[in-house]
Amino acid sequence: MAGVEVGQELECCVCLDQFVKPKLLDCMHTLCEGCIDKLIQSGTVKCPECREETKVPNGAAELSTNYIAQNIIEKVKMLQRKAHSVKIVSPSLLLQTIAKLVF
Repeated sequence: MAGVEVGQELECCVCLDQFVKPKLLDCMHTLCEGCIDKLIQSGTVKCPECREETKVPNGAAELSTNYIAQNIIEKVKMLQRKAHSVKIVSPSLLLQTIAKLVF
């Protein structure tokens, strides 16, 4: 993510980038939909964090979306656009603003 560190909470442990279509595994860990699809073997995926298996016979799209992560990512992107348009350059100020909006 250009210019702002959002922390590991919004980072996929497979691609090491900000979540794209964050999906929840049975263990409640979150991965990108595309990363899950790449990890599926015989209709299951083993969580890279805890090794628990999740059945996904029809692909990652059928898993529940992590709407909390998705909404936070959308707010980060919105605030980045606003910050860019008004020339705010402090990532810590941006993260403090996000924390106030989310929590």
